[in-house]
Amino acid sequence: MPVRTVVTERVRRPLSLRALARTTAQACGFARCSVLVCTDGLLMPLVSQLASGKRHEGLGPYEVHEVPAFARAITERRPVLVRDAHRDGLPYEWTAAFGPAARLVVPLLCDAGLVGVMVLDGGTLLISRDRVRRARALAPYLAAAIRSALSVTEMDNRLRAAETLLSVGRTIGST
Repeated sequence: MPVRTVVTERVRRPLSLRALARTTAQACGFARCSVLVCTDGLLMPLVSQLASGKRHEGLGPYEVHEVPAFARAITERRPVLVRDAHRDGLPYEWTAAFGPAARLVVPLLCDAGLVGVMVLDGGTLLISRDRVRRARALAPYLAAAIRSALSVTEMDNRLRAAETLLSVGRTIGST
């Protein structure tokens, strides 16, 4: 695989994940979609995108058990409605950045494995069953897309390491 292709794909992938988050927020009737990926017991922020296209940065990382709403969604493997951010233990920066609105925390599962969590909020204190149903239906597709993007990233890293070793081998061989 040529290096140019790897660089091009690396540039396109974050844009497509942002577009996917924006489209998910729009399709589910929410104002924002934030995705955190689970890595070694940590939830790492991947993307936080408004339906309007604006991005938000600076959320996380968090230990899975550190945020009760996230831990509950993951443990119960179902969406969790968060009506009171303080009572349900959402981090302060979420309330400071997004206000007191209700949120829906949806576990992202792919092939029965945990990919992360999706947090949807709509700037309102009410979330209808229809919006929950749409989020639940879209979550597996989002999880599969994220898992695929992460696999490509891992493959890119291995390719870079192999190219480095090849370059070192050529340098040593030419001396």
